[in-house]
Amino acid sequence: MAKHLATLLSLALTAAACAHAPMSGVTEAGARVEVGKGDPTREMIELGAFEAVDPPACPTDGKAGTYEGALVSLRNTAGRVGADYVQIFRSDMDSCQRYVLRAMAFKNPAE
Repeated sequence: MAKHLATLLSLALTAAACAHAPMSGVTEAGARVEVGKGDPTREMIELGAFEAVDPPACPTDGKAGTYEGALVSLRNTAGRVGADYVQIFRSDMDSCQRYVLRAMAFKNPAE
């Protein structure tokens, strides 16, 4: 019984560690960007609209893009322009099966 408890505890700790790990492929700047669907705080400055896609070009292998892949692209792009918050306002698949996130980037003026 103690062996099973130790195994369960080990699995729980491993899962907890993974839950806080950055997404694969996200840059350091991208990891600092908060992403949501709600409106930003009033003091934030709008940087502009953009879209992020996964994969970057139409796939030749017929494999569709994913939300997770588009989110990595979104975070990295927002990080490059210095955004602190990104509001996702639309997500869908385009005609060549790329996952597309349309968003607005915002920056906190205090930073």
